[in-house]
Amino acid sequence: MRRRLLAGVALFALWLLVIEARLVHLQVIRRDHLVELAQQQQNRSITAHPQRGEIKDREGRVLAYSVDADTIYAAPTNVEDPAATADALCRALACGAERRRAIAERLGRDRGFAYVARKVSPDAAWRVAALDLDGVGFLKEDLDRFLHAACRRLRAGARLAVITFHSLEDRIVKRTLREIEHGQETAVRVLTKRPLRPASEEVGRNPRARSAKLRAAERLA
Repeated sequence: MRRRLLAGVALFALWLLVIEARLVHLQVIRRDHLVELAQQQQNRSITAHPQRGEIKDREGRVLAYSVDADTIYAAPTNVEDPAATADALCRALACGAERRRAIAERLGRDRGFAYVARKVSPDAAWRVAALDLDGVGFLKEDLDRFLHAACRRLRAGARLAVITFHSLEDRIVKRTLREIEHGQETAVRVLTKRPLRPASEEVGRNPRARSAKLRAAERLA
């Protein structure tokens, strides 16, 4: 009986020793590492790029206002001739030989997405759009802000449909519409839990529609 009691006490003491050693390991030895992991999981830094407000005179006339900027991107896997596409883009963007080579190199990679130019002027975006280049598209830098504003302007029962042609745009639309739906600012219901894709017949008539995704929302009140 005494041996069993001693064995039980010894096992209990060993268990306490293991627990204490584990606590020391976690709270002393690995403390800094675990604190860093906790901060990464709990904290997230988001860089906001708010639009400047309009500047008006005392009579309410607009003197200056912000203009939305487009970002030009490319899907290199859909670009048949990277060098020719880079030449056409640089003629529209007025870029030099070094930048032309850099764009051609990006277009020649086996990737689904590559930036061509960030926040270009409306005139430059119009010139590139007029080229109608395969594999080249546009992203609105302020797409999320535009969606918030568009939903606020909708009347009750009106619907907003957004068509995107790249997964990055679709992710922004999906996330923003969900934020609006679950927010308190505007009563909106997302109609498309999954994006609508073009049918095979439409893709056959228009191959560029292959990457299109449509999402929609309805204003409730």
